[in-house]
Amino acid sequence: MSYEIYERDVIRVSTPVVTLNNRGRLVFNVAATKALHDAGVETVFLMWDKDARKFAVRATNKKDKRAYTISYSQGNKWAAISAKSFLKHIGHDMTTTIPYEATWNKEELLLEVSTDKPQRQPVTAQELLGVSRQDSPAAHPTTNGNGHMTRKESVIKFLRENGPATRGEIMARLHIPIGTAGYVLNDQKIFVSRDGRWHLVA
Repeated sequence: MSYEIYERDVIRVSTPVVTLNNRGRLVFNVAATKALHDAGVETVFLMWDKDARKFAVRATNKKDKRAYTISYSQGNKWAAISAKSFLKHIGHDMTTTIPYEATWNKEELLLEVSTDKPQRQPVTAQELLGVSRQDSPAAHPTTNGNGHMTRKESVIKFLRENGPATRGEIMARLHIPIGTAGYVLNDQKIFVSRDGRWHLVA
């Protein structure tokens, strides 16, 4: 027989990856997050080279209105930047989620990405973070005894489809009482609050 073993195109957790998603966020995987966190990076400039089709995330300590703040997850499993206007500026299709392999320059505190070279196989956010889909708390829809979604699953679905939202927006759109909203959002394995808005952990 002349079979050959197929070598999968797998993104290693040791490889920095930046994902541009359909919520207007740059999401950094474990390796990219570790590089940024170990270097003490909290605020960055987002830069775009139109001719080379490259963008870069560069650390800065300057108090500048152009700077973006990096949000780190608990345990630094991932990090993210909300930058919808930047993603539109560089021509990202806001209906898609695309991972790109990145290069970390430790000396210049610069994470560089070429948009001409997306990963050949789409991957889930959990895979980029080194977490399996089955282990993700938001991956398993749950229902009540009548077969309807629970309050928690309704909030998960709402945030997944609409992006980060304030507690008031969640309560108004889903008609959830304040006490119930507080109880649901208290699940730190699924929800995290940043800058006054609630996000899904993964």
